[in-house]
Amino acid sequence: EPSVTEMQEITVTDEDPGVLIMREVIKRKQQWRKQLSNYRANAYTRQSLANDTSIVSITESVSEVFWDKQQGHREVLKSKRQTANIEAADNFAGVSYLPNFYDDDIEIAEFEVVGVTHPDALDFYNFKLIGQTSLDDQTVYEIKVIPDRKLQPLFKGTVFVLENEFALLE
Repeated sequence: EPSVTEMQEITVTDEDPGVLIMREVIKRKQQWRKQLSNYRANAYTRQSLANDTSIVSITESVSEVFWDKQQGHREVLKSKRQTANIEAADNFAGVSYLPNFYDDDIEIAEFEVVGVTHPDALDFYNFKLIGQTSLDDQTVYEIKVIPDRKLQPLFKGTVFVLENEFALLE
């Protein structure tokens, strides 16, 4: 027999769901960031520098990072390596400087990079939802970050966003 079922509203758009998710991340970051008093994180950083034709250098590090609103930043470096063409002291991919990807502008190696959560990030990046997984019974979105400009230093990679909180996890 026919049965009536009410469904949630469906919106059809040509915009990638990754853009909608990142728009919400940008909106919500101001709400919860004021309440943040400390955090602890495990950090893996890998930085590849390239010119038009080849990779110039690669640096990597693994650290445990601590931040407190009153006491500031501290790290425990677990591992660090780099290509042979640069000195260990020049390995700035480590978290001795830990970029906060919630900052609007992030300074790396004297370059100011527009953050992926900058209020104008949608003008600088394309965001594409490439998958989802779960963590503690919550959905986590995997979003590809693609620079939209060729001549400006921007990030390229993947971010992971917690569904209900719209918070960057990784």
